[in-house]
Amino acid sequence: MNIVELILFIMGAIMFPYGVYEIIKGDGNMKTKLFLIFTSITLFTIESILVYR
Repeated sequence: MNIVELILFIMGAIMFPYGVYEIIKGDGNMKTKLFLIFTSITLFTIESILVYR
């Protein structure tokens, strides 16, 4: 793992809760919000696995 990947991962981990909060706070129906949150969590999990591989 190089330093750039680690820095980007840390920044993403710090910003992730705010992104989920903005999705919940925004306009739209609950089904769309849940889909976006699930997609965000899935992508963040995949990113975490790839960084620490």
